[in-house]
Amino acid sequence: MAVRFGNRRFRPGLWPSVATVALVALTCSLGNWQLERAAEKKALFASYEAAGVTDGVVPLDLLKENSPPFTPVTAFGHFDSDHQVFLDAMLNEGRAGYQVLTPLLRDGKTAVLVNRGWVPATGDRQQLPGIEVSGEQRRISGFKGHLPEPGMRLGEAQDAPSAWPRVALYPTRTDLENMLGYPVADTVILMNESESDGYLRAWRPQLLSPDKHLGYAAQWFAIALALIVIYVVVNLRRPEEESDD
Repeated sequence: MAVRFGNRRFRPGLWPSVATVALVALTCSLGNWQLERAAEKKALFASYEAAGVTDGVVPLDLLKENSPPFTPVTAFGHFDSDHQVFLDAMLNEGRAGYQVLTPLLRDGKTAVLVNRGWVPATGDRQQLPGIEVSGEQRRISGFKGHLPEPGMRLGEAQDAPSAWPRVALYPTRTDLENMLGYPVADTVILMNESESDGYLRAWRPQLLSPDKHLGYAAQWFAIALALIVIYVVVNLRRPEEESDD
């Protein structure tokens, strides 16, 4: 099929057309995905900012599954100080260290994991920082969080040694339940900075900003536009050019 534009004729081949349509569809879908990610990040950062000013604290039992990250939350129980976990490979301003994960037993059978903050590594992997904490009944306040996740998970977590506290590299909820021997809530409480028995707690969404995603979306849409322009230019020819072919 050919379409004439002045002294030029647009007559694309079948396979170049199929390839161009596929590539344009792919780049546009990637651009739309980046726009969706930007919207998600805007909502996440907005929920974090709101958490810093709201007085509405939600008891853990009333926390909805779809509630946004950084929702203020509170829970009552006692720390299982004998079974704590160092989350490995947690950097702070380029310094190596750990995040301290302590189970808060709520009824003797279930627990919520409390992230008590970041501690620097000692330089000796065999000598861990002291993280003792009282096991008395108390109320903990903080923000709704989750376990840190790697960019790519390679296989299953290795079996941890029997001694406590344990060091774990990006454990899953199932990994931790297997270590502890009792169920834990899906939510992790990021311990409030005003709470005692915590460490460095500068909770911020460690994510690309919405503007970054918008920039990536613009790049993908620009590539899609460039593909269309190239497709049209390459296939728009003068009659003498076609005869030369």
